[in-house]
Amino acid sequence: QTYGLTAQWYMAMGEERKCTQTLEYVLQHVMPYMDEKNVHNSFMIVYPLLWILKQRGQVQEARKVFEQHIRVPFDKHYGQGGTSFFMPLYRSVEILLDLATFDGEWPKGLNPIEELEDWALKQESGRVDDTLDTMSAQLGRGALGIWAEVMLLLAKRRMWSGQEVTKTRALVDKGLGLADLSLEKDRKEKGTEFGVVHVEEVLEELTEAHLNLGWCC
Repeated sequence: QTYGLTAQWYMAMGEERKCTQTLEYVLQHVMPYMDEKNVHNSFMIVYPLLWILKQRGQVQEARKVFEQHIRVPFDKHYGQGGTSFFMPLYRSVEILLDLATFDGEWPKGLNPIEELEDWALKQESGRVDDTLDTMSAQLGRGALGIWAEVMLLLAKRRMWSGQEVTKTRALVDKGLGLADLSLEKDRKEKGTEFGVVHVEEVLEELTEAHLNLGWCC
């Protein structure tokens, strides 16, 4: 279960070649031999790799890895009504990777973007179990930080297309609260530095968006 974190450590240390070697070894020589039913272990191995791929701009590859090694095996063996410790995180990870992949025209096969905005702004959206947030943070990206970036990417789409600002402000404000809470918890509970840096970048962008929206009508 430490393979993915080893790859993250190499990346944080600037050892890109070793990071790539470890990442490729996991995907080519470890995951093909994992028991498909053991989705929990698969998640703990693969999850840290998603954020390496995303940071490198390989978001579609990250989405493919998540689908192949987590979502498809979970649906196949457990299906609707099934559960796993990290399962409550699946949808927000998928939506984040979709938003990061399709920053232009939104594909017709996915949930309409307006539905995602309304879903993200629901009071219960972004409420995360403390243990789940801590465990995911120790694997490179806390659940709260993922939610904060979902808010950021939804808000940015609206800003780029010049849509009315009320909902955009609501997304930014909610994202700011989630990012602040994520960083507070990650620093206190020893989330990885790799994940902390990511959320700091999200917070910086949300703060800039908040200031820009302050100049709007």
